[in-house]
Amino acid sequence: MIADAPTDTLLADTLLDQGLTLHRAGRLEEAGRCYRALLAAAPGHADGSHLLGLVEHAAGRHAAALTHLRAAVRLRPEVANFHASLGTASLAAGDLAAAEAGFRAALGREPGNADAWANLGLALLRDARPAEAEAALRAAVRLAPSAADARGNLGACLHRLGRLDEAAAALRAALRLDPGHEPALACLGLVLEALGEVEDAEACHRAALALRPDSAANATNLGNVLRVLGRFDEAEALLRRAVRLRPDAADSWANLGAVLAAQGRLAAAEAEACCQRALRLDPGHAEAHTTLGTVQLLAGRMPEGFAGLEWRWRRQGFAPPRAMGVPRWDGAPRGGRTLLLHAEQGLGDSIQMLRFVPMLAKAGPVVLEVPATLRGLADGLDPRVRVVTAGAALPPVDLHCPLPSLPHALGLTLADIPEDVPYLRPDPAAVAGWAARVAGLPGRRVGLVWAGNPAYAADRRRSIPPALLAPLGAVGGVSFVSLQRGAEGLPDLALHDWTDELATLGDTAALVSCLDLVIAVDTAVAHLAGALGRPVWLLNRFDSDWRWLREGARCPWYPTLLQFRQPEPGDWAAAVADVASRLARCVAGEVAAEIAD
Repeated sequence: MIADAPTDTLLADTLLDQGLTLHRAGRLEEAGRCYRALLAAAPGHADGSHLLGLVEHAAGRHAAALTHLRAAVRLRPEVANFHASLGTASLAAGDLAAAEAGFRAALGREPGNADAWANLGLALLRDARPAEAEAALRAAVRLAPSAADARGNLGACLHRLGRLDEAAAALRAALRLDPGHEPALACLGLVLEALGEVEDAEACHRAALALRPDSAANATNLGNVLRVLGRFDEAEALLRRAVRLRPDAADSWANLGAVLAAQGRLAAAEAEACCQRALRLDPGHAEAHTTLGTVQLLAGRMPEGFAGLEWRWRRQGFAPPRAMGVPRWDGAPRGGRTLLLHAEQGLGDSIQMLRFVPMLAKAGPVVLEVPATLRGLADGLDPRVRVVTAGAALPPVDLHCPLPSLPHALGLTLADIPEDVPYLRPDPAAVAGWAARVAGLPGRRVGLVWAGNPAYAADRRRSIPPALLAPLGAVGGVSFVSLQRGAEGLPDLALHDWTDELATLGDTAALVSCLDLVIAVDTAVAHLAGALGRPVWLLNRFDSDWRWLREGARCPWYPTLLQFRQPEPGDWAAAVADVASRLARCVAGEVAAEIAD
């Protein structure tokens, strides 16, 4: 009988054929039994070791798979496919170095192996080496142009590299080859969201979730897009679904915390609890730290809130801090050392923090680096401060601190915020010139800003569709002055537009100084008017930015600022109606433009 001759070639061939037939039919466990019998009969059978390794890999039994695949490679090291399979199993086991070695060994023997190039690219991408991954994935695409996986991974790689338009093109190419390619759909959604094409991103994430409804990542991605769109109830439902699917995932809890943080005071405690749970799962989770910091700042808990915001640089997609070559200032006495203060985020953030510069200049030498548009105003802060335009050569310094990090370094509390305004002063000659020009405008002269920079993620929630401003036009005795470029689509507001002459924020400041009031959404101009000590009415979105606090009309940062908040997410009509009503009372002399009634 055959069983009495374990080394018989005929037995080995028979078991191999039976195993392959079962393997091709998808009956992997039965195939595995044949391969095990084959190896018992012929322990040095390389193909048997390779095929059994593939079965174990398909079953998720990583250690067994690696044992058999390594045996196959030892027995026949010249076979490229054996090395490639070992690389694939190593990748599944999370051993990226072994995976890379396996794929490179395969390519050394078979340079035209498209799958090996594609898998090498995937291994390098997972190893956070996207530039090397791109080269491997492009080689895979050249060799196999119809491989959707390779194009999809190339798109993911380009997304990681920040080349969003190229990433979108690669992912769309993958989806033309395979419209149901769920990873490509999910990644395209992320890319489109980063490009500001949020409605299209929503469609991609919905399609990905329909294909894999059990994916916590897909539920999270769609929930995050809906949060950007201001559809907080829908977003919350999806993010709670993600938490149910992956209760052990810090990402799921952090994202749920973020959407709850956007829903006002009643959800604040739950938002904080979600972030704390995320941090118990992953103490280094940057999104959870920054969201928690935002929740704390909205409640006026500034020292702990600003500590949380210091995690911002570790967030995905956030620009890393500049390498300054000198230590970061932590608030300790400087002992005469020169401190560099430098702008980091938006113009409004810089304006808000410039109030601390004169105080710091009293304690020692200060160099202040600001964007060119702020240079003129910064020059007037304090004669002891050396101001440098961003991009120009810096003088020697000993310490540095980004402007948004000053409150943390100073250990700022709510009670410590300086209320003395103005702390910015425009050029007197420019002010005199604008005063003469606006003197002929009838009635109250009111500056208007209704939209922000569309590149900002929350801009669609903070900007107001122009048609909704019509109630302001119904208030008599007002001359509106545009403080932003582009007045298309505005209702009849008797709008005077000199924005073509406002080259810098110093120019804008001179004009603002000649107005009776500024009405603005949450933009740099609102900060500017507050820093100039001018009356400013802030049209504030429901999910308020941290600096305006969660409740109240007052603002701790600008004593001349009055807030008009959306009562519900997206309800600009009610907020504008409140502004129009108060403006009418102001014109009638019933109330002042300043916040005191």
